[in-house]
Amino acid sequence: MEYTRKHPRVPVKVRVHCTGEGRYFSDVTTNVSEGGVGLETVSHLQPGEQLQLEFVSPELGRIVVETKVVWVTPSPEDDARVAAGLKFSDLSLEQREQLTYYLQAKKP
Repeated sequence: MEYTRKHPRVPVKVRVHCTGEGRYFSDVTTNVSEGGVGLETVSHLQPGEQLQLEFVSPELGRIVVETKVVWVTPSPEDDARVAAGLKFSDLSLEQREQLTYYLQAKKP
């Protein structure tokens, strides 16, 4: 069976501030979809961990969303980093519309 994503990823780099479970860090996304984000980070993330992400972009405006870490794997680019997939939790209609508009403009 072929796996297909509900929301296609758009390769876009946007700064995010992450907080949760006694931590704070700032990183840049590797991709964004209407369902979540991909990150590469030096932070030691664990699947199931809950994080709050704040997008920092003049184009996107300020969006603060709740996420859950779905997967973590060593970064193919840097041994000191991990790649992680984070799924959005409970986006509001306004947040979903902001993301959709932003991603439409960024699609290659």
